[in-house]
Amino acid sequence: MRQPFALTLRMARYLLGKKLRGESRYPVVMMLEPLHTCNLACLGCTPDRYAGPRSEWLSAEDCLRGVDACGAPIVSICGGEPLLHDGIHEIVGGILARKKYAIICTNALLLPRYLEKAPASPFLSFAIHLDGLEQTHDKVTKRPGTFRKALEASREAIARGYRVSCNTTVYAESDLDEIAALFTLLKEQVGFHALLVAPGYDFDQTGKDFFLRRREVNERFRRLLERVKEKWFGNSPLYLDFLRGACELTCTAWGNPTLTPKGWQGPCYMLRDAYYPSFAELMEKTPWERYGPASGEPRCQGCMVHAGFEPTVAVGRDIPLVRQLSNAVRMMT
Repeated sequence: MRQPFALTLRMARYLLGKKLRGESRYPVVMMLEPLHTCNLACLGCTPDRYAGPRSEWLSAEDCLRGVDACGAPIVSICGGEPLLHDGIHEIVGGILARKKYAIICTNALLLPRYLEKAPASPFLSFAIHLDGLEQTHDKVTKRPGTFRKALEASREAIARGYRVSCNTTVYAESDLDEIAALFTLLKEQVGFHALLVAPGYDFDQTGKDFFLRRREVNERFRRLLERVKEKWFGNSPLYLDFLRGACELTCTAWGNPTLTPKGWQGPCYMLRDAYYPSFAELMEKTPWERYGPASGEPRCQGCMVHAGFEPTVAVGRDIPLVRQLSNAVRMMT
């Protein structure tokens, strides 16, 4: 099964409740960035994502107020490197106390230190960022030894009873045989519970060659998914079909609202056109119709990033019932 049964059941109840109340726009996963400070400066990352000063960090109280305002059943804690935050245990503890599912997205360098103070919980998991095998990953992170340390920390977390997934971005320069070998290593030797994957996309229109255009996404993911087992992935089957060009999905930008040190980021996790002081203002004031592949917004035309399209699958937006049922069956087999 791609996700824990308890999480699947909780999400189903949440989505059903929203549908019965007739709500059309609501969050599926909250993206929480309590800081934009990192202990790495990886290739492909922008300086504002790793060089944020400590003075801008959100407090644990600010984070938990945001969790309450948003109401999503899943909170993905990212950044920056979230394990640098000196209030991370209070933040995670508060999320779990609210009976929500927390995912910590981390490079795992500080994971062993975190594990010493955090008992395993079925509602807490880790998504370890890995973009290739040792030589490639260390090149991307610009620090030797990061791949080895990430695997060692992941093994320790798995041994302690945590759920561990990888978080891998596929770029134009990614060697697909290497990515397939990475996934095989993580699943069959290290014991990762799932693989999470997305295409790198030049949403800031920088023109850098290592980002993928839509046609390239389809071609590369068709080839990648021929090399590994679909059941290994934590992504939904319909999203994987979307990546390989087998179906179309509508963007549901509001499905992954993002709280950052600057405020609630609009319109989506990728684009930073505005920041709002409250979740309510993000939902009410963002001109949603101006975004998405069908809108004409240039930055949205080639985007296939999970933050916009996985929520589409979850809520079943513009997806025929037969496809929804097929997706559910594939997730359980």
